[in-house]
Amino acid sequence: MMAFLNPTFISAYLIILLFGCAESEAPNILKFNEVTNKFAWNLYKEVKQPSENTILSPISLQLLLDILLQGANGTTAAEIARVLQHEADDKTILNAYKNFLEDLDHKDKTTEFKTATAIAVDQSFPLSEVDRMNQHLNQYFKTDIKKYDFKENPKNSSDMINAWVKDHTEGEIETLLPEGSIDSSTEMVMVSGTVFKGEWKHKFNKKNTVVERFHITRNESRSVNMMGLTGGRFRYLWNSDHELQIVELPYKEKEFRMIIILPDNGLAELERKFTYEDLSELINSIKETSVDVFLPRFKIKKSVDLVNGLKKMGMLTAFSRYADFSKMTNSSISVSKVMQKAMIVVKEKGTRAAAGSGITLTAKALPPQMVCNSPFLYIIFKGDTILFIGSFLKPPHKINR
Repeated sequence: MMAFLNPTFISAYLIILLFGCAESEAPNILKFNEVTNKFAWNLYKEVKQPSENTILSPISLQLLLDILLQGANGTTAAEIARVLQHEADDKTILNAYKNFLEDLDHKDKTTEFKTATAIAVDQSFPLSEVDRMNQHLNQYFKTDIKKYDFKENPKNSSDMINAWVKDHTEGEIETLLPEGSIDSSTEMVMVSGTVFKGEWKHKFNKKNTVVERFHITRNESRSVNMMGLTGGRFRYLWNSDHELQIVELPYKEKEFRMIIILPDNGLAELERKFTYEDLSELINSIKETSVDVFLPRFKIKKSVDLVNGLKKMGMLTAFSRYADFSKMTNSSISVSKVMQKAMIVVKEKGTRAAAGSGITLTAKALPPQMVCNSPFLYIIFKGDTILFIGSFLKPPHKINR
């Protein structure tokens, strides 16, 4: 079995997941972890692209979506909540956010995780009960609402928001909003910045890093700097049902760890049938044992448009003219863009990762036009009873005026 861990035999991609709070006593934290991890897995499944590296920060987006949920109503709120895996007005989750964000104030010399959110609105935006909204968002999410001049000075507004994201990702995400993201129709922009830095509990010795082949497919391979960690004891499992290996690499701060899953027969085949429940069960099954680990040194930087992924997950109304954000404003707005830029660097000493997420809301478009200039069906009802039914296929040769 150990032969599979020799870098010569690594012939599949790696799934890499950061899990915090491996063991928690508080029920609200347990529930928070479950809904957060389910959302993360579902988002990954919908957003990942075949044959492309992926890096996402689900928690960075999740924070923004839950803030958005606070201003949503009706079907809009129900769909967002369903995507987030919890009820629309779940005080347990809100209090868990509060505790989660307050706990981030702790920082040691070897591990750092921080995240922040901000809401920018146009200076003419009529926020209903703005003081109450500010108090509510500050209480649970530590976020503020600030006004910008989107309509008269969109570029300056975009530059200021990008500067905020850059500052809150320690310079890793320089330009979250591309040019043209803000225009005269923009009413609100929600952003978050997230940073993780962690030193391995057991560092890879640079002397053990050698150039090896990484097998992308059976017929394609590339050279990588393969780090080696030998002679150690880690939580590890080889699972015959799913034909994969799983190992846990701890960071110095005991709450943080990296889980690596290496399928025997390719990642695409595993992902096709693998569920969140499978993932959770495997992670809970790993046991400490002697194992040698070989991991490529790598860096990934990725920009992702999240709109289609969220629509596939069931968040549809928020993007449509039927969007209802009446808890936030009387203005007629809908979500127009959801984006994220993220990066990760994995080296012998540890890991560095950052993400900036953004949601823009714009004034709804004019109602669609239905121009009956081609054959159509028509029906006349009395109550639920059809009285007449017909179709109009072509007009007469002569037009009566």
